[in-house]
Formats: sequence, C-alpha cells, structure tokens
Amino acid sequence: MMQSGDQANSDGRAEVSQTHSSGVAMALVSTGGVGALASAVVFVGWGVRLGSGVLVGALIAVANLWVFHRVVTGFLSGHKARGFWGIVGVLKFVGLLVFVAMLLQYHVVAAIPLAVGYGALPIGIALSGVFSGIFGAQELDVPVQDSEYGGTECGMSERGIAKPGIVVSEVATASMEPARDSIDVGALRS
Repeated sequence: MMQSGDQANSDGRAEVSQTHSSGVAMALVSTGGVGALASAVVFVGWGVRLGSGVLVGALIAVANLWVFHRVVTGFLSGHKARGFWGIVGVLKFVGLLVFVAMLLQYHVVAAIPLAVGYGALPIGIALSGVFSGIFGAQELDVPVQDSEYGGTECGMSERGIAKPGIVVSEVATASMEPARDSIDVGALRS
C-alpha cells in the first residue's frame, strides 16, 4: 500500500518514504497522550512510585510502537535489507522482554503500574482510529498492477479499505468502485 509521497520502484513495489505516515503519527500521539494522562492520574491519586511505573510503561509503549513502525516499513519496502529489518524486529522483541524483566527484577517499577502504562498502546491505537474517522482519513494511493491470475491487483477490499492481494476485473479497477461480481475467486483460493 502506497501512502502519499511514496514512489513505485521499477518492479512495481512501493518505495516507502522516511517520514511517518499520518496514521502512525496519530497513533504515537494518542498512545503518548493516553500514557501521560494515566500517569498524571496515578501520580495524583496513588503517589510517585506507582505514577512513575505507569509513566515508564507508557514510554515503553510509545518506543515499541515507533520501533515497530520502523521495522515494518523497512521490511515491506521491498529492498534487499529485508533480512536486516527482520533481525531488528527479533532484537526489538527480545530487547523489550529483557528490559521489562530487568525493570521488574531490580524493582525499578512495580509490575501492575508498568502494565497499566503499557496499556496505553492498544488504547492509543484504538483512539487514533477513532480520531482518523472523526477528522477524516486521507486518501490512499493504491498501487495498481497486473495480476498473475488475470485481472488487475488493485489492493482494495469491498468496503474500500486498502488490502493487498485482491484481484478484480479491469472495470472495477478503472472506477475503483468495489464490485463483488468481479472478484477472481480462484485467485483468492491459492
């Protein structure tokens, strides 16, 4: 899926720009906002020790989301560095586990406040979806290319949501209107 500002390579793959897409930026801001609000409430209501645990969990959540975005963007860019980004993704996961285990082992923060702070991640992502619905989603430049199964792979689901790998006829691709009759069911089964 290409975002505005992305360019197609000669082989048809999207070349992802280095800037964050608006959706990821909104998820980062939402996650940070939820974490800041939760840690402020806990600081006021339960004290510094528990509030700092929530704050650390929220910071880990925002950092994890940012690194995850970088890894997925690098991995899906189609460049030869896919192996590198795969290794970075594994190291991110292992590093997250080791870091959290060290925080808990050395009693830097308590487990429950850390988990509450990290809970800002799914809540922030969900809120970013709500905010993008309220403030309007940006149009996607969906790559259109010939499919090996005949028809054209336009990457749109029947509800207009970008989805790679759906093959539709030339008529549906030209109008970008979803048409259930034009989906090549044989291609979807393989």
